[in-house]
Amino acid sequence: RDVSLDTLSQAYQMVSAAAGPSVVHIDIHRTMDDSIKHPELPGAPSILISDQGSGVVVDRDGYILTNRHVVFDSEEISVTLSDGRVVDASVIGSDEPTDLALLKVDADNLIPIRWGDSESIQVGSPVWAIGSPFGLDRTVTFGILSGKHRVVRAKDRYQDFMQSDVAVNPGNSGGPLVD
Repeated sequence: RDVSLDTLSQAYQMVSAAAGPSVVHIDIHRTMDDSIKHPELPGAPSILISDQGSGVVVDRDGYILTNRHVVFDSEEISVTLSDGRVVDASVIGSDEPTDLALLKVDADNLIPIRWGDSESIQVGSPVWAIGSPFGLDRTVTFGILSGKHRVVRAKDRYQDFMQSDVAVNPGNSGGPLVD
């Protein structure tokens, strides 16, 4: 009741300042599958298509966490760091059931995000999503943690999710949800 809009604004700005430098933009290039080539153009070269997502630096040595679906079947991966540098990335590993992928870049002066504890956050807590939807640089959206330990059937496996009402758009995938 006694919190001013200026105080709330400052809290939002603090979240952005703390986590924003760890967030990266990911550009993906994939070669189109043969099944989507035009049959009337036999022998035509594969067309390189682009996609994008977000990621977060988790280690000073160049490790970046993102979603597996962002980088799956990629031909080339480039990462734009918060300081504007664009570097090539390679997939170190990925896990389909959790939809996570670990990338590696060769860059210095990286700022890793501080890990949170998802077990300690409570439903109803404010959360922010930071990413690069539509190729925009480190956008911040706000919402609440709506639920924890949501079980969703995916293929033949069950997954455990946190649910929020934060507005996300194409390209936010892989970016962090922070409190």
